[in-house]
Amino acid sequence: MKIFTYKDYIYSIHTYRLHAVMGVAEDTEEYQIETEESKRRKEIQQKHDKLIKNILKNKKEFVKFINQFLKPKKELEEKELEKYTNSYINYKYRKKEPDIVYKIKEKPIYYLIEHQSSIDYNMPYRILNYCIDIMQEWIKAKKTGKETQYPIVIPIVLYTGRNKWSVVTNFADTQIKETTYGSNYIHLSYNLIDINKYSEQYLLKKDSIFAYCMLIEKANDTKELSKTIKKISKHITEEERLLEIADIVQDLFLSSLEQEEIKNELEKKVGEKNMLTWAERIEAGDQKRLKQKEIQVKREIGKRMQENGVSIELIEEILQLKIKK
Repeated sequence: MKIFTYKDYIYSIHTYRLHAVMGVAEDTEEYQIETEESKRRKEIQQKHDKLIKNILKNKKEFVKFINQFLKPKKELEEKELEKYTNSYINYKYRKKEPDIVYKIKEKPIYYLIEHQSSIDYNMPYRILNYCIDIMQEWIKAKKTGKETQYPIVIPIVLYTGRNKWSVVTNFADTQIKETTYGSNYIHLSYNLIDINKYSEQYLLKKDSIFAYCMLIEKANDTKELSKTIKKISKHITEEERLLEIADIVQDLFLSSLEQEEIKNELEKKVGEKNMLTWAERIEAGDQKRLKQKEIQVKREIGKRMQENGVSIELIEEILQLKIKK
Protein backbone atom coordinates (compact mmCIF):
# COMPACT_ATOMS: atom_id res chain seq x y z
CA MET A 1 0.00 0.00 0.00
CA LYS A 2 1.38 3.42 -0.96
CA ILE A 3 1.28 6.17 1.69
CA PHE A 4 2.36 9.79 2.15
CA THR A 5 4.27 10.46 5.39
CA TYR A 6 5.75 13.49 7.12
CA LYS A 7 9.17 12.74 5.62
CA ASP A 8 7.60 13.01 2.18
CA TYR A 9 5.90 16.21 3.30
CA ILE A 10 9.19 17.88 4.32
CA TYR A 11 10.74 17.00 0.95
CA SER A 12 7.76 18.23 -1.01
CA ILE A 13 6.67 21.41 0.78
CA HIS A 14 9.61 23.44 -0.54
CA THR A 15 8.90 22.33 -4.09
CA TYR A 16 5.22 23.10 -3.58
CA ARG A 17 5.90 26.66 -2.41
CA LEU A 18 8.40 27.31 -5.17
CA HIS A 19 5.91 26.21 -7.80
CA ALA A 20 3.21 28.35 -6.23
CA VAL A 21 5.46 31.42 -6.46
CA MET A 22 6.41 30.68 -10.05
CA GLY A 23 2.78 30.13 -11.00
CA VAL A 24 3.52 26.73 -12.48
CA ALA A 25 0.21 25.35 -11.27
CA GLU A 26 -2.04 28.09 -12.64
CA ASP A 27 -5.10 26.67 -14.32
CA THR A 28 -5.46 27.19 -18.05
CA GLU A 29 -8.78 27.12 -19.81
CA GLU A 30 -9.25 25.79 -23.33
CA TYR A 31 -12.07 27.60 -25.01
CA GLN A 32 -13.89 25.43 -27.51
CA ILE A 33 -17.19 25.72 -29.34
CA GLU A 34 -19.50 23.25 -27.64
CA THR A 35 -21.56 21.08 -29.98
CA GLU A 36 -24.77 19.27 -29.06
CA GLU A 37 -22.87 15.97 -29.07
CA SER A 38 -20.12 17.30 -26.79
CA LYS A 39 -22.78 18.69 -24.43
CA ARG A 40 -24.52 15.31 -24.35
CA ARG A 41 -21.26 13.48 -23.63
CA LYS A 42 -20.35 15.99 -20.94
CA GLU A 43 -23.74 15.55 -19.29
CA ILE A 44 -23.42 11.75 -19.33
CA GLN A 45 -19.89 11.94 -17.91
CA GLN A 46 -21.04 14.24 -15.12
CA LYS A 47 -23.74 11.72 -14.23
CA HIS A 48 -21.16 8.92 -14.07
CA ASP A 49 -18.79 11.00 -11.92
CA LYS A 50 -21.59 11.97 -9.56
CA LEU A 51 -22.75 8.36 -9.31
CA ILE A 52 -19.33 7.04 -8.26
CA LYS A 53 -18.82 9.88 -5.81
CA ASN A 54 -22.23 9.26 -4.22
CA ILE A 55 -21.56 5.54 -3.87
CA LEU A 56 -18.22 6.08 -2.14
CA LYS A 57 -19.73 8.72 0.15
CA ASN A 58 -21.66 5.82 1.64
CA LYS A 59 -19.36 4.65 4.44
CA LYS A 60 -20.42 1.01 4.14
CA GLU A 61 -19.68 0.94 0.41
CA PHE A 62 -16.41 2.82 0.90
CA VAL A 63 -15.19 0.22 3.42
CA LYS A 64 -16.05 -2.57 0.96
CA PHE A 65 -14.23 -0.68 -1.77
CA ILE A 66 -11.03 -0.36 0.30
CA ASN A 67 -11.07 -3.98 1.50
CA GLN A 68 -11.88 -5.45 -1.91
CA PHE A 69 -9.65 -3.38 -4.15
CA LEU A 70 -6.84 -2.02 -1.97
CA LYS A 71 -6.65 -5.16 0.22
CA PRO A 72 -5.01 -3.76 3.39
CA LYS A 73 -3.24 -6.20 5.75
CA LYS A 74 -5.96 -5.58 8.34
CA GLU A 75 -9.45 -5.15 6.90
CA LEU A 76 -11.03 -1.78 7.51
CA GLU A 77 -14.24 -1.62 9.57
CA GLU A 78 -17.07 0.85 9.12
CA LYS A 79 -16.95 1.99 12.75
CA GLU A 80 -13.30 3.05 12.33
CA LEU A 81 -14.05 5.71 9.72
CA GLU A 82 -15.38 9.24 9.65
CA LYS A 83 -15.97 11.59 6.72
CA TYR A 84 -13.34 14.30 6.52
CA THR A 85 -14.01 17.73 5.02
CA ASN A 86 -10.90 19.68 4.15
CA SER A 87 -11.57 23.39 4.67
CA TYR A 88 -8.16 24.33 3.27
CA ILE A 89 -8.58 24.67 -0.46
CA ASN A 90 -6.17 26.90 -2.32
CA TYR A 91 -8.07 29.13 -4.76
CA LYS A 92 -6.04 27.84 -7.69
CA TYR A 93 -7.08 24.28 -6.92
CA ARG A 94 -10.73 25.01 -6.17
CA LYS A 95 -11.82 23.17 -9.33
CA LYS A 96 -9.50 20.26 -8.62
CA GLU A 97 -10.02 19.36 -4.99
CA PRO A 98 -9.99 15.60 -4.30
CA ASP A 99 -13.32 13.81 -4.66
CA ILE A 100 -13.49 12.04 -1.30
CA VAL A 101 -11.46 12.07 1.92
CA TYR A 102 -12.07 9.78 4.89
CA LYS A 103 -10.23 9.73 8.21
CA ILE A 104 -9.58 6.98 10.73
CA LYS A 105 -11.23 7.96 14.02
CA GLU A 106 -8.80 9.05 16.76
CA LYS A 107 -5.86 8.71 14.33
CA PRO A 108 -4.39 11.12 11.76
CA ILE A 109 -4.67 8.58 8.93
CA TYR A 110 -6.49 9.73 5.80
CA TYR A 111 -7.86 7.96 2.72
CA LEU A 112 -7.93 10.29 -0.28
CA ILE A 113 -9.74 9.24 -3.47
CA GLU A 114 -9.58 10.97 -6.84
CA HIS A 115 -11.89 9.59 -9.54
CA GLN A 116 -10.70 9.90 -13.14
CA SER A 117 -12.65 8.99 -16.27
CA SER A 118 -9.93 10.39 -18.52
CA ILE A 119 -6.13 10.36 -18.49
CA ASP A 120 -4.48 13.28 -16.69
CA TYR A 121 -0.69 13.39 -16.99
CA ASN A 122 -0.56 15.98 -14.21
CA MET A 123 -2.01 13.47 -11.74
CA PRO A 124 1.24 12.84 -9.74
CA TYR A 125 1.53 16.59 -9.11
CA ARG A 126 -2.17 16.93 -8.22
CA ILE A 127 -1.95 14.05 -5.74
CA LEU A 128 1.15 15.62 -4.20
CA ASN A 129 -0.75 18.86 -3.62
CA TYR A 130 -3.80 17.11 -2.17
CA CYS A 131 -1.57 15.31 0.34
CA ILE A 132 0.18 18.55 1.27
CA ASP A 133 -3.18 20.29 1.73
CA ILE A 134 -4.31 17.63 4.19
CA MET A 135 -0.98 17.76 6.02
CA GLN A 136 -1.12 21.57 6.28
CA GLU A 137 -4.70 21.49 7.55
CA TRP A 138 -3.69 19.03 10.26
CA ILE A 139 -0.66 21.13 11.28
CA LYS A 140 -2.80 24.27 11.61
CA ALA A 141 -4.91 22.59 14.28
CA LYS A 142 -1.98 21.15 16.29
CA LYS A 143 0.92 22.33 18.40
CA THR A 144 3.87 20.49 16.91
CA GLY A 145 7.09 19.67 18.73
CA LYS A 146 9.87 17.16 19.11
CA GLU A 147 7.55 14.25 19.93
CA THR A 148 4.93 15.04 17.30
CA GLN A 149 3.88 12.19 15.06
CA TYR A 150 2.58 13.45 11.76
CA PRO A 151 -0.32 12.15 9.65
CA ILE A 152 -0.33 9.44 7.02
CA VAL A 153 -2.22 9.98 3.77
CA ILE A 154 -3.23 7.05 1.55
CA PRO A 155 -3.82 8.52 -1.94
CA ILE A 156 -5.97 6.52 -4.37
CA VAL A 157 -6.71 7.21 -8.03
CA LEU A 158 -9.80 5.39 -9.29
CA TYR A 159 -9.72 5.19 -13.08
CA THR A 160 -12.82 4.22 -15.07
CA GLY A 161 -11.85 5.40 -18.57
CA ARG A 162 -11.65 3.24 -21.70
CA ASN A 163 -8.04 3.95 -22.69
CA LYS A 164 -5.05 2.42 -20.95
CA TRP A 165 -3.84 4.44 -17.95
CA SER A 166 -0.37 5.57 -19.04
CA VAL A 167 0.53 8.01 -16.25
CA VAL A 168 3.41 7.29 -13.86
CA THR A 169 2.33 6.61 -10.28
CA ASN A 170 5.40 8.05 -8.52
CA PHE A 171 5.98 11.81 -8.51
CA ALA A 172 9.76 11.21 -8.56
CA ASP A 173 9.40 9.83 -12.09
CA THR A 174 8.16 13.24 -13.28
CA GLN A 175 11.23 15.09 -11.97
CA ILE A 176 14.36 15.77 -14.01
CA LYS A 177 16.89 12.94 -14.02
CA GLU A 178 19.89 14.12 -12.01
CA THR A 179 22.06 11.54 -10.27
CA THR A 180 23.90 14.13 -8.15
CA TYR A 181 20.69 15.14 -6.38
CA GLY A 182 18.88 11.83 -6.61
CA SER A 183 18.44 11.61 -2.84
CA ASN A 184 16.24 14.72 -3.01
CA TYR A 185 13.59 13.20 -5.24
CA ILE A 186 10.06 13.34 -3.83
CA HIS A 187 8.96 9.71 -3.71
CA LEU A 188 5.20 10.01 -3.46
CA SER A 189 3.23 7.21 -5.12
CA TYR A 190 -0.52 6.91 -5.40
CA ASN A 191 -2.48 3.65 -5.39
CA LEU A 192 -4.01 3.11 -8.83
CA ILE A 193 -7.28 1.20 -9.15
CA ASP A 194 -7.89 0.72 -12.86
CA ILE A 195 -11.29 -0.81 -13.48
CA ASN A 196 -10.09 -2.24 -16.82
CA LYS A 197 -7.88 -4.70 -14.96
CA TYR A 198 -10.80 -6.45 -13.24
CA SER A 199 -12.75 -9.21 -14.94
CA GLU A 200 -16.52 -9.49 -15.04
CA GLN A 201 -16.48 -12.55 -12.79
CA TYR A 202 -14.25 -10.82 -10.24
CA LEU A 203 -16.60 -7.82 -10.00
CA LEU A 204 -19.74 -9.97 -9.81
CA LYS A 205 -18.35 -11.88 -6.84
CA LYS A 206 -17.70 -8.70 -4.84
CA ASP A 207 -21.38 -8.15 -4.00
CA SER A 208 -21.11 -4.39 -3.63
CA ILE A 209 -22.90 -1.51 -5.34
CA PHE A 210 -19.54 -0.11 -6.40
CA ALA A 211 -18.50 -3.36 -8.11
CA TYR A 212 -21.87 -3.64 -9.87
CA CYS A 213 -21.56 -0.04 -11.06
CA MET A 214 -18.11 -0.78 -12.43
CA LEU A 215 -19.66 -3.60 -14.46
CA ILE A 216 -22.25 -1.16 -15.79
CA GLU A 217 -19.45 1.30 -16.61
CA LYS A 218 -17.65 -1.40 -18.61
CA ALA A 219 -20.64 -2.03 -20.91
CA ASN A 220 -19.86 -0.72 -24.41
CA ASP A 221 -23.40 -0.56 -25.79
CA THR A 222 -27.04 -1.18 -24.87
CA LYS A 223 -26.94 -4.90 -25.79
CA GLU A 224 -23.93 -5.47 -23.57
CA LEU A 225 -25.55 -3.40 -20.84
CA SER A 226 -28.71 -5.51 -21.05
CA LYS A 227 -26.65 -8.70 -20.64
CA THR A 228 -24.78 -7.15 -17.71
CA ILE A 229 -28.05 -6.28 -15.93
CA LYS A 230 -29.22 -9.89 -16.31
CA LYS A 231 -25.99 -11.22 -14.83
CA ILE A 232 -26.15 -8.76 -11.93
CA SER A 233 -29.76 -9.70 -11.20
CA LYS A 234 -28.74 -13.36 -10.83
CA HIS A 235 -26.15 -12.46 -8.18
CA ILE A 236 -28.30 -10.12 -6.08
CA THR A 237 -30.63 -11.66 -3.54
CA GLU A 238 -31.78 -8.49 -1.71
CA GLU A 239 -34.72 -6.65 -3.26
CA GLU A 240 -33.52 -3.30 -1.90
CA ARG A 241 -30.10 -3.77 -3.49
CA LEU A 242 -31.65 -4.65 -6.85
CA LEU A 243 -33.83 -1.56 -6.72
CA GLU A 244 -30.70 0.52 -6.16
CA ILE A 245 -29.24 -0.94 -9.33
CA ALA A 246 -32.51 -0.22 -11.15
CA ASP A 247 -32.34 3.43 -10.09
CA ILE A 248 -28.71 3.68 -11.19
CA VAL A 249 -29.50 2.25 -14.61
CA GLN A 250 -32.49 4.55 -14.96
CA ASP A 251 -30.48 7.67 -14.06
CA LEU A 252 -27.55 6.86 -16.31
CA PHE A 253 -28.92 5.15 -19.39
CA LEU A 254 -32.70 5.56 -19.53
CA SER A 255 -32.79 7.33 -22.86
CA SER A 256 -30.90 4.54 -24.66
CA LEU A 257 -31.94 1.39 -22.79
CA GLU A 258 -33.97 -1.46 -24.16
CA GLN A 259 -36.37 -0.63 -21.35
CA GLU A 260 -38.95 -3.37 -21.60
CA GLU A 261 -36.40 -6.19 -21.75
CA ILE A 262 -34.52 -4.93 -18.70
CA LYS A 263 -37.73 -4.13 -16.79
CA ASN A 264 -38.95 -7.69 -17.30
CA GLU A 265 -35.61 -9.14 -16.18
CA LEU A 266 -35.59 -7.10 -12.97
CA GLU A 267 -39.28 -7.80 -12.38
CA LYS A 268 -38.53 -11.51 -12.02
CA LYS A 269 -36.26 -10.76 -9.08
CA VAL A 270 -37.93 -7.83 -7.34
CA GLY A 271 -41.61 -8.56 -7.67
CA GLU A 272 -44.45 -6.84 -9.47
CA LYS A 273 -45.31 -4.32 -6.74
CA ASN A 274 -41.85 -2.77 -6.46
CA MET A 275 -41.16 -2.91 -10.18
CA LEU A 276 -44.44 -1.10 -10.88
CA THR A 277 -42.98 1.91 -9.08
CA TRP A 278 -39.86 1.73 -11.22
CA ALA A 279 -41.92 1.33 -14.39
CA GLU A 280 -44.01 4.37 -13.45
CA ARG A 281 -40.82 6.40 -12.98
CA ILE A 282 -39.63 5.31 -16.43
CA GLU A 283 -42.97 6.26 -17.98
CA ALA A 284 -43.01 9.63 -16.21
CA GLY A 285 -39.49 10.32 -17.41
CA ASP A 286 -40.44 9.48 -21.00
CA GLN A 287 -43.53 11.70 -20.88
CA LYS A 288 -41.48 14.61 -19.54
CA ARG A 289 -38.92 14.27 -22.33
CA LEU A 290 -41.64 14.01 -24.99
CA LYS A 291 -43.32 17.14 -23.63
CA GLN A 292 -40.03 19.06 -23.70
CA LYS A 293 -39.41 17.91 -27.29
CA GLU A 294 -42.93 18.96 -28.28
CA ILE A 295 -42.43 22.45 -26.82
CA GLN A 296 -39.07 22.78 -28.56
CA VAL A 297 -40.59 21.86 -31.95
CA LYS A 298 -43.47 24.30 -31.44
CA ARG A 299 -41.05 27.09 -30.65
CA GLU A 300 -39.09 26.42 -33.84
CA ILE A 301 -42.33 26.49 -35.86
CA GLY A 302 -43.37 29.70 -34.08
CA LYS A 303 -40.08 31.40 -34.99
CA ARG A 304 -40.52 30.53 -38.66
CA MET A 305 -44.12 31.76 -38.63
CA GLN A 306 -43.05 35.06 -37.06
CA GLU A 307 -40.28 35.49 -39.65
CA ASN A 308 -42.96 35.16 -42.32
CA GLY A 309 -45.07 37.96 -40.82
CA VAL A 310 -47.55 35.96 -38.71
CA SER A 311 -48.57 37.87 -35.58
CA ILE A 312 -47.57 36.69 -32.09
CA GLU A 313 -51.25 36.44 -31.08
CA LEU A 314 -52.11 34.16 -34.02
CA ILE A 315 -49.01 31.99 -33.43
CA GLU A 316 -50.02 31.50 -29.79
CA GLU A 317 -53.56 30.59 -30.78
CA ILE A 318 -52.46 28.06 -33.41
CA LEU A 319 -49.70 26.39 -31.39
CA GLN A 320 -51.44 26.65 -28.01
CA LEU A 321 -48.16 27.88 -26.55
CA LYS A 322 -47.28 31.12 -24.75
CA ILE A 323 -44.47 32.76 -26.70
CA LYS A 324 -42.19 35.37 -25.17
CA LYS A 325 -42.08 38.55 -27.24
